[in-house]
Amino acid sequence: MRTVLGLFLPDELKGEERLAKLYRNKDKLTKEIEDKKREPQFRVNLYDQQLRQSLKSILSDESDIDSRPFRSNELFPGDLRGLTIKAREMVEKSIETCEQELLSLQAQIDELGAEIGRHEKSLDPLEALLNLSGSASQEIGADITKRLGQRKQIEEYKDRECSITGILFRECIHVQNRLNVLQITELQDAYALNQQKVRRAEERQKIETKKSSIQKKINQIKGERQNALEKRGTLMAQIHEQQELRRAIDRSHDELLVWKQRLDGLIPYEELDQLRRKLDSTEKEISRFEEELATLLQQHNENRRRLAAIFSGAVRSVLSSERYDGRVSLTNRELAFHITQGPTMSGEAVETLSVLLADVAALIYNTVSDKAHLPGFLLHDSPREADLGIRIYRSFLRFSASLQEHFEEAERCPFQYFITTTTAPPEEMRDKYVKLQLNASDADGLLLRRNIAAEAESSIERKLFG
Repeated sequence: MRTVLGLFLPDELKGEERLAKLYRNKDKLTKEIEDKKREPQFRVNLYDQQLRQSLKSILSDESDIDSRPFRSNELFPGDLRGLTIKAREMVEKSIETCEQELLSLQAQIDELGAEIGRHEKSLDPLEALLNLSGSASQEIGADITKRLGQRKQIEEYKDRECSITGILFRECIHVQNRLNVLQITELQDAYALNQQKVRRAEERQKIETKKSSIQKKINQIKGERQNALEKRGTLMAQIHEQQELRRAIDRSHDELLVWKQRLDGLIPYEELDQLRRKLDSTEKEISRFEEELATLLQQHNENRRRLAAIFSGAVRSVLSSERYDGRVSLTNRELAFHITQGPTMSGEAVETLSVLLADVAALIYNTVSDKAHLPGFLLHDSPREADLGIRIYRSFLRFSASLQEHFEEAERCPFQYFITTTTAPPEEMRDKYVKLQLNASDADGLLLRRNIAAEAESSIERKLFG
């Protein structure tokens, strides 16, 4: 007969789960440590290659940079450290030259900008001259235009009568005098207008020529300034590139130096040391848990042996023969109870008796172990005499009844055992122990005087439906 071991395993399972987690963590840390051990060599190779590439881009006259050692013990070393200093000085000198050129170029750009401003300001008086010439022409032309209007008006009204004198306008002495004056100035006005147009055109041509010359000069200067701006942009890009190259050289050299020292063990590698400390802590914790688990398993073995001794004694008491025994085994975290007669026995009677005695053995174990937490109550519902045989059936009842004798008085027995039977117990037990006449057809005939199953269903319905 097999049953789940509910008395001992929770602590063991938790311990095994924790131990498995610690072993997984240990494997992870071990792998990370191996990776970290390889990292210094990888970093040395990486920064060594980067440094040599940077040096070759600067020191093009050095043909054997790839074969130079990082550090030389010669009196006049030509190692990478010396080449790094030389290359850095060259880059800094190039940056300084570019910066000086940049300052000069910026001064040129500023001067060209100022010159453009001066030329643009010189255009303003020319625009004013154009506007002034136009205003003067308008003033001269105003009188001529006025006289032209008068001539037109006289011509339009010459055949009309004056409302006051009743004579024609052309015959009016005042009109005739005014007309004579207008006729005299007509040729002068035409000539003046023509001369005015010629002079204005000449002035305008001179001003436009001057403006065009100035604008051409402005465009020329703007072109020079734009070229200077482009040169400035190129110089700034060169300076930035040289600065980045200098930083790359410094970074590659410094990182190479640090990782070489880590590779040679001259300076600590904190990340690796931290992983090693974690691994050491994990291994100590594993050792502690293994000891605790070993202690726990030892306790389990002692508990199993105690349970096995109780079960063995119960089997021998019921079967009353030295040939029979009881054995308890633990396989795959399950307890197995077997009745043996040399080899393990089988059959319906043996299996039924194994179940009954296993339950009783667990009840007894509960009274002698502080690790067990079973209720002090056991109920066997109608084990049949036909399943066991009358002799074994009566022997089991006698054994069960004899358990309270170990506690001197019935009231001191720490558990209660109920068994319902359809076959009467042995004669000597009928008056000595509590007997109840049970009848399932009436509530008063039930063991607890109520139908527990029905009440449980009713309680569930009330919770579900209110």
